[in-house]
Amino acid sequence: MTVRARNFRPYVGAPTSALARLLVLPRYAYREVFKAKLVTGLFTASFIVPVGALLVVWLKHNLAALARTPLANGLSFPIDERFFGFLLLTQSYFAFALTLFVCPSIVSPDLVNGALPLYLSRPINRWQYVAGKLLVLVLLLSAITWLPLLVVFLLEASLSPGSWGFTNISIAGSIVAASLLLVVLLSLVAMAISAWVRNPSIARALLFAGAVIPAAIGRILGRLLETELGRLLDLGAAWGRVLEGFFGIAVRSGGLPLTGAWLALLSASALALLALHRKLRAFEVVR
Repeated sequence: MTVRARNFRPYVGAPTSALARLLVLPRYAYREVFKAKLVTGLFTASFIVPVGALLVVWLKHNLAALARTPLANGLSFPIDERFFGFLLLTQSYFAFALTLFVCPSIVSPDLVNGALPLYLSRPINRWQYVAGKLLVLVLLLSAITWLPLLVVFLLEASLSPGSWGFTNISIAGSIVAASLLLVVLLSLVAMAISAWVRNPSIARALLFAGAVIPAAIGRILGRLLETELGRLLDLGAAWGRVLEGFFGIAVRSGGLPLTGAWLALLSASALALLALHRKLRAFEVVR
C-alpha cells in the first residue's frame, strides 16, 4: 500500500494478553499435526488401554454384571498403585511413539523456511515461542497419560466403599508427577533434536537412536566397569527406575539408584533446553 493512498490505519483495539498470543502457536500447529492419518490413528489407539482400565474397574464393582462374563474369576487383583503404574508404563510407549511422529514437524519447518524471524518480529519473545511450541506436545501427551489415568482413579474412588480415594490420594499425585516428568523430557529432547536437525526423517531416526544407542553403551560400560551406573545413559532405564520408586512395580531398570535416575532425566531435560536456547535465534550466521 502506497503512502499517498492514506488507507492505512493503525490498530486501536485492546492489545491481546501474552497468554493469548502464546496459544496461537499450538492452535495452528494442531491443524497440521492431525492432518496426518498416522498421527490421528496413533492418538486414537492410545486410549484403548485407559478405556479398558475403566471397563475393568466398572466390572470389578458390579458383581451382577461381572458374574455373567468370562472375567468373573480373572478380576481378583487389587486396584492399587501397581495397577496404575503398569497403566502409565503402557501409556509411556504410546507417548514416545506419538512424539516420534509429531515433534520433528513442529520446529524444523520454521527454521527451514526462515519463519523464526517473522515470529520474533511480532509481540512474542523467544521463550514464548518455545513455550508455545512446547505446549503442542505437552497438551497432546498429557491427554494420553495423566488425564485418562486420573479418570480411572476417580472412577475407582467413586465406586469403592469407604474413603479409598482419600486413603490413596498419593497415587493420584504419583500419576501426575511421573507423567509430567515424562512429558517434559520427551517434549524438550524431541524439540531440541528437531531444532538442530532440520530434516524430519533424520530427526525421527536420531530420536529413536537416542533411545537405543545410549542403552547399549550403558550396558557395555556396566560390564566393563562392573557397575550399574553406566546405565544412567539409558533414559528408558532411568524412567523405569522412577516408575519403580513411584508405584513399586518391577521394571527392568538394572538396579539403578533412584537419585541417579532422577538426575539423569533432569540433566537430559536441562541439556535439551540449553540446546534450544542456543539454536532458536531471530537471525542465523552462515559461514
